[in-house]
Amino acid sequence: MKKSLVFVITAFLIASCNQNDSITKDEESPEEVKSIKGKYVRVDHIQIKSASDAVGGFGLISEITFHEKNCEFLYFGIPMSGSYELDGRKIFINAGGQIGNLSMTLLDGNKLQGSGFINGIFMNQKSKEYIDYKERTKDLYFSLKTIPLRILPSIKDGKICDTLFEGHDVKIIEENKSWVLVENKEEMKFGWCRKASLEKY
Repeated sequence: MKKSLVFVITAFLIASCNQNDSITKDEESPEEVKSIKGKYVRVDHIQIKSASDAVGGFGLISEITFHEKNCEFLYFGIPMSGSYELDGRKIFINAGGQIGNLSMTLLDGNKLQGSGFINGIFMNQKSKEYIDYKERTKDLYFSLKTIPLRILPSIKDGKICDTLFEGHDVKIIEENKSWVLVENKEEMKFGWCRKASLEKY
């Protein structure tokens, strides 16, 4: 009985040590990133209408280039620069002025995710993933807002045949002065809408 009890206690202690060891390993920060040098371009559909939208988390920066210790980006078309530092998978950017500090997270070897003024998903411009993305979307547009699709290119004559939702990908099949015939393959939608309602990737 004594031997059994000692064996049980010993086994319990070993299991506890192993469990604590695994917890420690799980809680360790991800492998530190050594370099993020290169140009990263935002690839999502965030649209900016005014500077105040940034408070709601809209990104005002569409691309950023990281050098050894400094970075460069366009803010409302104005070239700006700042310093940055890496902490695990976190990137902290000191832009100064009205922008202040920005933060991004490395999602994988090719993608960063920003928040606030630099909100969005950014992809390394030289990565195969980005090149594939550009190839896949070179002829595509996306809808800026939810809009009705019409049978004919005219508000008076064109009866509504479907609805194109905000962010939907479409390909332009035909166009005239201001109207375009679009196709959305995923939703099997066809119809006319104003080209101003669409944005090129």
